[in-house]
Amino acid sequence: MIYFDFRRYRRLFTADFETSTGAWNCNARVWLWDICDEKYDHKTGTKLTDFMWRIIRTSINYLYIFRNLAYDGIYILQWLLENKFTHVDEDKLTPYTFTTIIGEQGQHYCYRIMGRNSQIVTIMDSLKTVNMSIESSATMYDLPIKKGHIDYDMYRPETWQPTKDEIEYIHNDTEIDMRTIQINMKMGGVKFTQAGNARYLYKRSIGKKNYEIYFPTLDENTDKYIRKAYRGGYVFCNPKYIDKVLYNMVSLDKNSMYPAQMLHEPMPIFEPLFFSGKYDDKNSKFYPLYIQHIRVSFDLKKGGIPTVAKKSGFLSSPDLYISSSNGYLYDLYLSNPDLELFLMNYEVHDIEYIDGCMFKAKKGIEITEEQAMNMTKQEIIDEDGKGSIFYDYIHQWRMGKEYHKGAQRDYDKRMQNALYGTFGSNPMRGQRIPYINENGAISLHDTEKTFQKVGGYIPVAVFVTAWARYNLIKHIVNHIDDFVYCDTDSLYMLDRVNLKDFPINSTLYDYFKIEHYIYKFKCVGAKRYIYWGWTPDNPTVWEKHITCCGADEEIKEQMDFNNFNRGEEFYGKKQAKTVIGGKIIVTTTYRLGKK
Repeated sequence: MIYFDFRRYRRLFTADFETSTGAWNCNARVWLWDICDEKYDHKTGTKLTDFMWRIIRTSINYLYIFRNLAYDGIYILQWLLENKFTHVDEDKLTPYTFTTIIGEQGQHYCYRIMGRNSQIVTIMDSLKTVNMSIESSATMYDLPIKKGHIDYDMYRPETWQPTKDEIEYIHNDTEIDMRTIQINMKMGGVKFTQAGNARYLYKRSIGKKNYEIYFPTLDENTDKYIRKAYRGGYVFCNPKYIDKVLYNMVSLDKNSMYPAQMLHEPMPIFEPLFFSGKYDDKNSKFYPLYIQHIRVSFDLKKGGIPTVAKKSGFLSSPDLYISSSNGYLYDLYLSNPDLELFLMNYEVHDIEYIDGCMFKAKKGIEITEEQAMNMTKQEIIDEDGKGSIFYDYIHQWRMGKEYHKGAQRDYDKRMQNALYGTFGSNPMRGQRIPYINENGAISLHDTEKTFQKVGGYIPVAVFVTAWARYNLIKHIVNHIDDFVYCDTDSLYMLDRVNLKDFPINSTLYDYFKIEHYIYKFKCVGAKRYIYWGWTPDNPTVWEKHITCCGADEEIKEQMDFNNFNRGEEFYGKKQAKTVIGGKIIVTTTYRLGKK
């Protein structure tokens, strides 16, 4: 079986390929590879076949780690299939076969290959546990080596002998990855994924038995029902300000928004209790949380903001939410915070309460700003959230966030935020299986989804995100005329807004902090905005900030207020393309949303 734990492998190696690009105008191929061991010794070569036979023939339960397996892995999969290895299910591994775990969205988690003598080698993607580039890792982890630079597009024939600089370049890449993994393991990151680390450490903190009591495995129908109420962060641009250049604004950012809900708000536990019709408030003492299924027609109130998401809403569209049912009846599944927001913002014409389910709950105490004035920072950290079933887990990482620096602080922050997402993992799972298509390149076909009892407890994910939206949107509703844009945990407001109306504190969770004072701002859609601003701590340094979904840094460098328009095109986007042999990077055009 595949062990998703670094400690279960006899030896760890990091590996990397340097490959042809679209500028070479040829089939994809590897022209340089490197393997780095735990002592930072390297084995380097130029032929993919040499690399593959080396890792297969020498492995005795060895693990090879790539940063971004979705790219390098295509070369491996093509080689395996072209060299008569057969893809099989994990429990059917025999000599000259391999198995893969590739998610429905094309996420390459790991491969497992069995050689002639039944020796097995495992390959995994470090990007799932270190969610940043090699260059960023070297900087964030303050490593003694940094990522170098070479000319990727320079053509190299098959007889090419790599230069000293090219070999040093790839050595640095694999060593940076190895050092990063080693540091993470010392900090407790022993699992293949960040979510896996969070779940493992949380279970350990409360005990496996308690975990199973609080968060029982739900049957397929119950999970599907509750999952209909699961939504992500709220992203919305005020229609009267979209596509307009605005001046004099302020951005507010929430402190640890999702962990704050887990500490302060009621969180569901145990098996849900289903009911017919409308939730009865008489149940609120023992079952304060519920999901209500309604059939309803509605229109947005004057001054209201839309909260019903379009099922097919794409980020390229400026309109992600429904303002009117247009006389039709919609079936909605809403948690009680979302139901309150719905009734607050929409005029209801016809409504039928169909059924629902309700939950027992636990919550922690919330330290108020008034209480905090008489407490030290350490006392706030120790007391805030006590009583929550997530207190011990969050407290550990919160301490680290406050007192650590650099890579350790970044790790603490990521681990604190990772836990809630583990509860939202979907037990209905399928895989994508690699094969060589009629054009001679790797394609992936989908397997049928099956229900697997390894998912999370979806009610927690539902209510963490619901409370987060509720506690953000209520500020928007109260200041709708000054509201410009929000993105999950941040607000962008005209600076005429009265900041005294907002809870602002740099330490307290779910309070706001002032992120930037903004001179000039423009938003053209969800996750597509540009502004000039400065931080409260550094008012003399103005910086340009661009958030633009799908745009890489080269594209962002071309953007300014004159060309930041819907439908505008920018040439220079680097994009991976699967071709015969593997993947290549091609240069293409980026389009800024739809006109």
